[in-house]
Amino acid sequence: MPELAARELAALDDAWKDFWLRPDQLPPPGAWLFWVLYGGKGSGKTQGACSWVHERARAKKEPILLVAGTASDVRSAMVEGPSGLLKTAPRDFVPKWESSVGDAGLVTWPNGARGLGFASESPERLRGKGAQTAWLDDLTNWQDGRGMAAFMQVYRNLREGDGRGVVTFNPAETELIRWILKVDNPMIVRTHSVSDVNLGSLSLRSLDQWSLIEGTEEARRDRGGELPDKSDRSPFHGIDFDKCRVGPVDPAEMLETIIAIDPSDNDLKTSDECGLIAMGKDRNGHVYLLEDRSGCVKPDVWGARAIAMADRWKASAFVAENNRGESDVRAVLNAAYWRDRAEMGQSGLGALPPIVGVCAMRGKFLRAEPVRALYLTRRIHHAGTFPELEKQMASMDPTAPKRPKQDDRADAAVHGATHLAGLNATVKNTPPRGQPFRVPGWS
Repeated sequence: MPELAARELAALDDAWKDFWLRPDQLPPPGAWLFWVLYGGKGSGKTQGACSWVHERARAKKEPILLVAGTASDVRSAMVEGPSGLLKTAPRDFVPKWESSVGDAGLVTWPNGARGLGFASESPERLRGKGAQTAWLDDLTNWQDGRGMAAFMQVYRNLREGDGRGVVTFNPAETELIRWILKVDNPMIVRTHSVSDVNLGSLSLRSLDQWSLIEGTEEARRDRGGELPDKSDRSPFHGIDFDKCRVGPVDPAEMLETIIAIDPSDNDLKTSDECGLIAMGKDRNGHVYLLEDRSGCVKPDVWGARAIAMADRWKASAFVAENNRGESDVRAVLNAAYWRDRAEMGQSGLGALPPIVGVCAMRGKFLRAEPVRALYLTRRIHHAGTFPELEKQMASMDPTAPKRPKQDDRADAAVHGATHLAGLNATVKNTPPRGQPFRVPGWS
């Protein structure tokens, strides 16, 4: 009986497809040619690919192509790695590995099925290698140009019998990966995994490293398996926001602080956000993003948030886009200020700061270009992490049709930076007139 239990435990340990693998690690149904298995680091991409390759090998769906960036990558990751073919093979189907055979080694399973290793850096070596199965691993490290040529060669090679391939990678900004994730082709299917679903299998060192980059673009890529949504047409294309990041800022360190506002009309999920950004300028003229409280909220909510932010950061002014009407912005802030006084007995603000109305007179690209220059010359800094704002700035496309939550945070930040840095050529500042801050009949 103990022997039977041991056999059962061994069988259970080998039952990757039926018991251990998550749905996002299993091949989708259908008559696809390529299965793209991408996601965060440590999310189990290699394990899912190995399980599928073993299954194909057992069914003699060969020849099998094993392609990585270099011959060394084939050996260290795909075959001998901690989740490679040798470590994940069922006990009754462990393959033989000959690293010195062929271009990048040879894997031979007990039933005679063969897997041939190749390096994507030599795409010409893949020419004419017809196959039924292929595994293309870690496209992040494939060279641009040569990587695309290698992928297309494998695409043409899957012409034998039930030709299929699996592709695994953690997303990066490369020509090949962006094409694979964006192309509209029914023969290419995708499953996405995040690292958090596999936390129990990750090392404490990995978790510590992620805690240091929480909220950054690097964390979204490494942990969330997301490809940063960049646009070549974005005024902020190519800006590395992580290099602009600094620690917490004391309001007393700022020569001037403002609350930048790009107002919205309502809180519907299909509506624009209200861009609400606290910003400051130090004595050297450097601009700082201090806080982002943007969101799809009603005017009374964003008004209350703006008042609280102005109190917290000792703001000297509100800078608000007034293309929808200057009086509307003033009315919202005025009502929020007096509501705060009525509820608290008095407002920590004292008097309501001036409201600088900004009327955008030229396109978003022309408005943002001077602010881009601040980033390139390291004169603008992010005091903390602003993932939603940075995502909007990176993907900002002035030529695209307007859609909800597209660039409202980014617009507010541009107006704030323009005001603080004195870059007023592309906007018209509307100075406050008379005494617009007191509602008649209120004391």
